[in-house]
Amino acid sequence: MSIRMHPSLYVQELAFVVAFRQQDLTLINPEFLHYGGIIPEGWELDQQPVRSAQASQVAYKNGVTIAANTRQILIAESLNNKTSEQVVVADIAKRLMKTLQNLEFQAIGVNVRGYVPCLEEFTAANQFLRDKLLAPGP
Repeated sequence: MSIRMHPSLYVQELAFVVAFRQQDLTLINPEFLHYGGIIPEGWELDQQPVRSAQASQVAYKNGVTIAANTRQILIAESLNNKTSEQVVVADIAKRLMKTLQNLEFQAIGVNVRGYVPCLEEFTAANQFLRDKLLAPGP
């Protein structure tokens, strides 16, 4: 069976993950991000920041979320209905890395979440899922 896939990838979220060696990054908070020049003036929180001994998370109304645990920081942006000029996640990641330049970086990753639609009706997608991905083992 072959399924024709639409040639376009629809990206829903773009995220950068930065891992550090032996640093406690759970102190990431709105004040640090604002006064450190990491986020632009005027950004509004989407919800109350989350902070615990293991992790912290700050989410903004424009779709940017910054989350940290004891050794890594995730900077993610929801791209729904945004033009490429409106996407700011890469700039935020650069500013954050510049601010934390004295820490020892271990790794940097780029994560893309999206989908490629099928041209046929849902029956082709359902058949592919059933026959290929959910097929019984040998």
